Amino acid sequence: MLMPFELTFRRAVGCLSAAAVVAIVPLGASYARDDGSVTAPIMSLTPEQTARAIDLAKSENALNSVLGGRPHTTEVGAWTTMGGKELIGAAIQLRFDKPVSGTFEWPGLAASYGEGRSKKYDVTTHRIRVKKANGLSLLVDFDSGKVVSIETTIDADVESLDPPTDRLPSGE
Repeated sequence: MLMPFELTFRRAVGCLSAAAVVAIVPLGASYARDDGSVTAPIMSLTPEQTARAIDLAKSENALNSVLGGRPHTTEVGAWTTMGGKELIGAAIQLRFDKPVSGTFEWPGLAASYGEGRSKKYDVTTHRIRVKKANGLSLLVDFDSGKVVSIETTIDADVESLDPPTDRLPSGE
């Protein structure tokens, strides 16, 4: 069974001053399906796309308020539709040397995204209180040029402070 977001990663050391299911797979990996067939290798980003993703993430005010010069490592990979057929943008994983805590307002993909079969999705804004997040997961849409999702890693204690509200129209 394929995961909704299939990613490949290249590691970089942190020079970045972000409700989706994400799978991290090695470069050039493929998935075995339930029927025994194997998918094609998963798409990877070019160096130019990786640099663009980092630049777009750097321009995200919500992310900059979290980082504030905090030491971290960065991994950047392709964010594609299910099966790796269409590139949507980049997935970025940030890992911190020391956990992050605070109250934040972050973009996130709405439940309407479904199983990731197309590039269409809705973005909502989440106001949350975070305790002890050791990292963040970001999704950057290349078509809109925006960070459309920021989430903590699973190890964080997260409390929703209000229900999500609409932020952007569907990505095309």
